[in-house]
Amino acid sequence: MSALRSAASLVLLLAAVAMALVGVGSHWLDRAARTPEPVREFVGTVTRDDAIIQAVATQMEASAFEAIPDLADLIPGLRTELESALRQGIDLALSDADLNRAWYAAVDQARADTVAGLDAMRDHHGSAPLVSFPLTPFIELGEAKLFELSDPRIHPYLDQIQLPRDAAVPLGVLPAQPAHWAAEALGISSQWRWYFGVAGILAVVGLLVGSRRGRWVALLLAAGAGIVAIATARLFTENAGTISPGSGVAATLRARIIDGVTESLNQALMTAFWAGIAILVVAGIGLMLAAAASRAHRRSAR
Repeated sequence: MSALRSAASLVLLLAAVAMALVGVGSHWLDRAARTPEPVREFVGTVTRDDAIIQAVATQMEASAFEAIPDLADLIPGLRTELESALRQGIDLALSDADLNRAWYAAVDQARADTVAGLDAMRDHHGSAPLVSFPLTPFIELGEAKLFELSDPRIHPYLDQIQLPRDAAVPLGVLPAQPAHWAAEALGISSQWRWYFGVAGILAVVGLLVGSRRGRWVALLLAAGAGIVAIATARLFTENAGTISPGSGVAATLRARIIDGVTESLNQALMTAFWAGIAILVVAGIGLMLAAAASRAHRRSAR
């Protein structure tokens, strides 16, 4: 009977660990997809990447130069002067103290647009969304700096330049099958509170069902299995997140964003790992106390 109770306890506690791990992953995904805070955890590395800053500057210059009206060619040297002013404004914007805010806004907008596209794909059976990196926050920052640097004589002409508000760097269309999986995962992840709740109930029942020492052995085994699963998942994410940046702004941004997301997930897994270690310690202490109580009971029975 004791062995049967211990086996039932082990099954319930393993199920609790599995549900808790699903909850950890779901909570991380829901937070990363639905809130802007995780962006701040990895944007800092992007803003210090000279290759990305230069690539963004080049893309912004191309969009800004295209917005110069043809009438500028009627005045000798005006187009060159306007291009020089735009270039200086962009360079100043990308070295300004407010640059981080522009990065936060751009990455957050890219996140929100991608998640909205995946939600629409799941709810309305649409096609996979195009992922793009908006340049609007940088353009707005550049506009604010443009008039500080330029010659007042060309301000009337600068006023006529309508900088594009929809400029963006296309990062590519998500492949259909991975996009479908991602869309379904987003829907499932929103229920993370239920997963943790079920895990808690299973854990309590598992501990109550087990015998005096069997419950702690079961908890030791379940916690150990959870730690192994977390370590395996962390190893997998580290290998999956290591990609070559490639060439061009789109490839570089993709690589940096994937690196940042992978690092954020690994941090969540490490938190779960240490929680598993803590449970392992509690189970070990519980087993020792149960063994000591059993020995004391046998001695008193004599």
